[in-house]
Amino acid sequence: MKKTSFILLGLTGGLLLLGCGPVDADTSSDSGESTPEESLTPPDIPVTSDPIDLAGKQIIQFETDGGSEVADLIVETGAVATKPADPTKDGFTFSGWYTEKELKTQFDWSKAITSDWTLFAKWVDEDYVAPDPEPATIYFRDASWWSASDALAYAKLGNDEESDYGAAMEKVRFCNDQYQGVGYNYWKIDIPDVNVAETITFFRMGQDNGITAYWNAYTVTVDLAERGESNLYDIKASTESWGQAVSGTWGTYDPNDKGNEDAPEPPAELDYGNYLAGSFNNWAPTKGYKFAEDNGVYTLSNIKLNIGDEFKIHDTRGDGNTWLGYDKLSDECALKGKDLVGVGDGNIIVEAIGTYSFTLVNGTIDATFVPAELPTYVLCSGEQSVEMTYTKNGAEAGISLAADAEFIVKNTDDNTALGYSDLAATYDFVSEGTDNAIKLNKAGYVKVIVNNGKLSLTYYEEEPLTIYFIDATWWNKDTAAVSISFDEEAGLGQLMEKHYHDGVTNLWSFEIIDPSEVSTVTFHRVNGDLTADWGAATEPIALADRGEHNVYDISGSTEAWTGNGNYAVGVWTTLTGTPEDPDDGEEDPAPDYTYYLIGEGSFLTGEAAWATDSAISFEPHTDNEVKLLGIELAVGDVFKIHQPGNNVWAGYSELKDGQGSAKGNFEAGDDDNIVVKTAGTYDFYFDFTAVGTEGHSIWVATSTPEADL
Repeated sequence: MKKTSFILLGLTGGLLLLGCGPVDADTSSDSGESTPEESLTPPDIPVTSDPIDLAGKQIIQFETDGGSEVADLIVETGAVATKPADPTKDGFTFSGWYTEKELKTQFDWSKAITSDWTLFAKWVDEDYVAPDPEPATIYFRDASWWSASDALAYAKLGNDEESDYGAAMEKVRFCNDQYQGVGYNYWKIDIPDVNVAETITFFRMGQDNGITAYWNAYTVTVDLAERGESNLYDIKASTESWGQAVSGTWGTYDPNDKGNEDAPEPPAELDYGNYLAGSFNNWAPTKGYKFAEDNGVYTLSNIKLNIGDEFKIHDTRGDGNTWLGYDKLSDECALKGKDLVGVGDGNIIVEAIGTYSFTLVNGTIDATFVPAELPTYVLCSGEQSVEMTYTKNGAEAGISLAADAEFIVKNTDDNTALGYSDLAATYDFVSEGTDNAIKLNKAGYVKVIVNNGKLSLTYYEEEPLTIYFIDATWWNKDTAAVSISFDEEAGLGQLMEKHYHDGVTNLWSFEIIDPSEVSTVTFHRVNGDLTADWGAATEPIALADRGEHNVYDISGSTEAWTGNGNYAVGVWTTLTGTPEDPDDGEEDPAPDYTYYLIGEGSFLTGEAAWATDSAISFEPHTDNEVKLLGIELAVGDVFKIHQPGNNVWAGYSELKDGQGSAKGNFEAGDDDNIVVKTAGTYDFYFDFTAVGTEGHSIWVATSTPEADL
């Protein structure tokens, strides 16, 4: 779409800086990426009321917060902007331009401009005297669920903008708690100045094949100013939480805490083996869920499971911390992806009520089930009828009714009915109607749940509203998902349901149960299990602005990354018909997860440089990572990591530092290419969902032959 902006009459050339540096005839690299050009200050532009065509240009605007005005900059897309003269403000000293009103991220004037910006001035009171540095040692006490499998603790400070998870904390000691080997750790970190750090967040980390990785647990971000005289953040009493922030309390570190020094050995009656553990038994092995063993084949039969139950198989032998989840379901299992689905940290979730049987052989799970014989219920009021569907709560449906309307629940299998006498509790919004019907005392929407022959009711003023979201090509690469949050809700909210992918955009939906309680919605770009922010979002959108529309469509938007202070902008429209798959119900095409080491030099498998046919493909490693091991590179070899399907490129700026990193063996080339300085054999791990500016990271280490492992 052509972008045109109108400059108001009276805006002079002296107030307008155009990025119009000389254009090289060929700025492209072999990788297909362009090199930014520097912007230059042009001569004065005469006063005009004619529109200025901004195609291929970006605008930088300035909010000075009461300071002297700063004219907009217009910069060629991909160019580097020229920093304007600093504004002035009586009684204050200018302290830089920031990308958000909260003044957290300082704008980088050396980066190429690829989108519009609004920058905010930071001011420092001329009489302000910075406090002396306040060093502090902060301790962290984890929990038994956190410390399992030799997990580590990392701490990220608020002023750490470079790393994803901060720095490793020093382990002080382990304390037994419930019984030997099950307890908690104390950790510590020295902070040079808590006034500068401001906040701290703790992450659960661990070693995966010698590489330090995020282990799916973290705390809320804690304001260090709120700790008072305390120096210990304590989550020992917390409930196990994966992929969602866990909260703790501030306290005082006790160097004398040794835990339960007399902790017993694990109870003998545990009877080590394989167990089904899940939400239905508080994730604790019990004799009733133990697998029987016969020549290495483990079986468990006739387990009744409900919709929404989550579970894994817990192997309590050995170290007692081996859990087998969705990734261990056999590809031949007919229930996989249908009646049994995976989520988050690999838990298996039940999608159909029934009696399940399991077989475990060499760490691979197979499952069968017999569906439960369940009554068919229909929610009826006059001429209206809604068939009820089963959830983990029971049979469920909702209906919009006028004041004094009556309703019942019919069992169509035996033609019986449930009504007022079958209510599970007393509700002030209903009363007894005719022939045991339930009368709604005021107009609204009522949700009804049938469970064990009893009716539970919930009343809402408005009927639930289904909101749809259409994403964009730049948004949906790497199979990104969409979550929705409401009003001032913290975090990433809840995942939306995906309906289809048409090769360009995805359609997503979410049912808002009580629209009267919601003012704004925000859409977030996330990974598929809602454990990571993938760097894009809309600003809060007022539902009142949608009119009668139900679709927020950003398919025509340009790339907008929150790390750069930009937000995706769309338009309200209306979904016509039902959200059917445009491919006539066929499954989504398999996404292209093939990544390549591509470039020029000794490692090529063919003659053509920077060609997929000559590149080396990575192997699958984890849900978020691919690997390429034992690659011999020579001095002068030049390469990047590339995924052709989504045009993903990763270069030198994505190389990670840290103990064991071989980043020092490479240097940056043109267009962020990676150039080999030291010949050798290397192992690569590419995390295509890591939190960062580009959304991915490269870990490279010198290769260790298997014989030496």
